[in-house]
Amino acid sequence: MIDWGAAYDGYFSDITRTFAIGKVGEEEQRIHQIVQQANAAGRAAGKPGAACEAVDQAARSVIEAAGYGVYFTHRTGHGLGMEGHEDPYMRSGNRQLLQVGMTYTVEPGIYLTGRNGVRIEDDMVITPEGCESLTDLPRELIYLS
Repeated sequence: MIDWGAAYDGYFSDITRTFAIGKVGEEEQRIHQIVQQANAAGRAAGKPGAACEAVDQAARSVIEAAGYGVYFTHRTGHGLGMEGHEDPYMRSGNRQLLQVGMTYTVEPGIYLTGRNGVRIEDDMVITPEGCESLTDLPRELIYLS
């Protein structure tokens, strides 16, 4: 996993993608697909008036349904702006409502201690029609060799 970002004129971005060196096993490929699906569900849940916890639940439910819930050990996302991590936080129990113009991340992950991990993180902005990804890097597993 590589997690990086940039700052421009005092504002931050944050992105994570998972890379493979050489061939990966079937379970690792499956885990990546699950995280891709969780990321898509989390991105789709964002809209004006939606609670932050709804974004978390949308992503988390995909991972839990696949049997890997215990391996998703952090919140689904966080706000972006003048700080790299700020409100609003996409986590269970956060009933704060998303509003037009808010920016945040969607970053579900599965982490198998001592083996591997997968996280796919995108930057999102709430629009009047729903939400839009500010991240255009493909979400597929990226093979380096």
